[in-house]
Formats: sequence, structure tokens, C-alpha cells
Amino acid sequence: MNRISKRVEARYRVMRYYQRIIGAAKARGYTVENLGEVDGDPILFLGPPQAGEIRVLVAAGFHGDEPAGPLAVLSALETLPDFLLNAAQVSFLPLVNPSGFRWNTRLDSSGLDMNRGFCHPEKGYKLAPEGRVLVEHLNRLKEAGRDLLLTLHEDVDEHRFYLYIYESKDRPGPLGQAIFDEGLKHFELARGAGEFRDHDSSFDDLLFHEGVPHVICMETPCLEPIEDRISCHVAMIRTAIEFLTKV
Repeated sequence: MNRISKRVEARYRVMRYYQRIIGAAKARGYTVENLGEVDGDPILFLGPPQAGEIRVLVAAGFHGDEPAGPLAVLSALETLPDFLLNAAQVSFLPLVNPSGFRWNTRLDSSGLDMNRGFCHPEKGYKLAPEGRVLVEHLNRLKEAGRDLLLTLHEDVDEHRFYLYIYESKDRPGPLGQAIFDEGLKHFELARGAGEFRDHDSSFDDLLFHEGVPHVICMETPCLEPIEDRISCHVAMIRTAIEFLTKV
């Protein structure tokens, strides 16, 4: 495939994803809002059709070479039952690094890791343009994830899964344990019970510092079939909602 063909295919890769995710969201009654654009690509926020006491924010696509997260958001909107999505106020950031997704690269088009630089300036990371869009809407995103932020990541070098958990204790609470146990149904464990409060200046790190009590970053193994990784992410979303709402 020549360079022009690769560019056309890459451009349509993102366009096709947006078409599908917008269609799935609107079919479930979600509002679709463009929080801001980076190099012409929108950062979409999918707002739930109903209010709810329990609020969950699911965010995906921080790294473009981790495709199962954005595809799992699409699958969740297409397949999870209405009673489950309506049991809580579940919002989605389906693809926060569209340029990386376009070219299947970890970094964004500016060469930055968009999941760094949100806090802990002593780490020396620069906040990516996509990160600045999220920070501009920080209060709203913090409220959307008032009870739980789930971020859907992958590890490109792994056959096994693991979690990063931001909670008040140095071991999984009941919610973290439930999600951890669900992951074990899909993949072997790569590392202990999970990494705790990793002050890496990520979006997860920021929202925990901002008072979100449960922040869980799920890392599925890119070296396993993508269908299995998508299924694992969707199952963890389901488990989190079921746990918080007792449905």
C-alpha cells in the first residue's frame, strides 16, 4: 500500500469509528458532544439519557495502539441491556487520542503521551493537546465520574492482564476486588493484585487527586485476540455497574 493509500485508509479508520459510535450512542438516547478538536479530530463526550445517583465515567483510547478500549465502548453501547445502562448515570469518553488511533501509535500527532502531564509537574511531562481539552472540562468530567472512573487500556507486550487501582487503601476495596475477579475470568494475572496509586501524572491520577473515590485502570493483553480483550473490557464495565447499583 503506497503512502497516499495508507493516509486515506487511516483517515477513514477514525471516520468509520465515529460514525458507528455516534450511531450507537444516539440509538441508546445518549447525547453526543464535541468537547474540543485537535488537528480536526473531535474529542467526544457521550452523555447518558437519564439522571442517576450513581455516576460512572468510562474513558478509552488514550493510546492509539490499544484499540480494544474504544471498541469495547462501542460494544457496550450496542450490547449491554437497557436496565443496566439505566441503573446508573454512565458517561463515556470513547476515544481521547484519535490521531494515535488513526495511525496505531501510542503517542498523539504531536509526539506526546496524552496520558501524562495532568498533575505532578515534578515528573516533567508535557500535557498533550488532547489532555488540555479534558482539563478544560475537568469539573464536568469529575462530576460525570463522581463515583467511579474506569479507564480502558492495554499492554502491547502482555499475554496477561493487570489493573492500576486508585483507592484510599493499599489493597483492593470491594469494588476493585470485584473488577479484579472479573478480569481473572478472561485472562491470567500479570502482576499481583494491582498497582496502587501510581502517581504517574495520568488522567486517572488527576481524578483521584480531585476526589473521585474509585479510579480503576484496566490493562488487557494486546498479545491475545482482540475479541477476547473487548469482551473482557465490556464485562468489567458491566461488573462495575452491577456492583455500584446492586442490580
